[in-house]
Amino acid sequence: MKLVPASSPGMEAAHKNFQVRTIVDTLLIDHNLLRPVAMFLKKYSSGDQPGFEEALDALSLFQSRSDITGSVAPPEYVTTLIRALRQLYHQKGQSINYQRGAIVEALVCKLICYRYCEPGELCLNNQRFEENHRPITVQEVDVAALSISRKKLEGYECKVSSASFASFDSINLSDLAEEANERQYRVNVGFVAFENDKIMKIKLAKFQLPACINIYSIDNIEILQQLSFLEH
Repeated sequence: MKLVPASSPGMEAAHKNFQVRTIVDTLLIDHNLLRPVAMFLKKYSSGDQPGFEEALDALSLFQSRSDITGSVAPPEYVTTLIRALRQLYHQKGQSINYQRGAIVEALVCKLICYRYCEPGELCLNNQRFEENHRPITVQEVDVAALSISRKKLEGYECKVSSASFASFDSINLSDLAEEANERQYRVNVGFVAFENDKIMKIKLAKFQLPACINIYSIDNIEILQQLSFLEH
């Protein structure tokens, strides 16, 4: 089994974007930022939307403290985050949407990648799983991790909104889990979105997801860092 790159040019460029990397790195510095930033990214698809500037200003006050002069200022990493968000939304066209999606994908990749640090192990965005040129996943998997030597793998479909998931995403992950189980691999697959748990379950009900596909919302996304059965 191996991973094969399957990214579109737009998403590949998004993952290389400085603002995307900065936002993800900041979220990893302070996990308390995750919920407000996720809700901001979900609500605003353009900087022209009503309330955008007010929402960004409100976000800039997160974790603010008064200094000895009485002035209120946010930590430097929050200031960096706000600057990156503003730059991201000052773009036009599809670039914003690609980069919003790339933030979810890159965040999930960062949360799990520490489990794949041995030689030959991979944890990457936008890959297909293959076996002897035979596709295991017909479509790309947004976050794919594989260790042949330790017989474990992970696959996640990641969206800003769970309304963006399609039926083939479920088929993709089901096929991957089935192949992994046949090889006696430890496996975890799931849908990840920047929404709360209740909304995700309502929107995904139409897919009748099999038991092997887990749901990770903004309420429990950090669980991905703590999957003990995949630690070794």
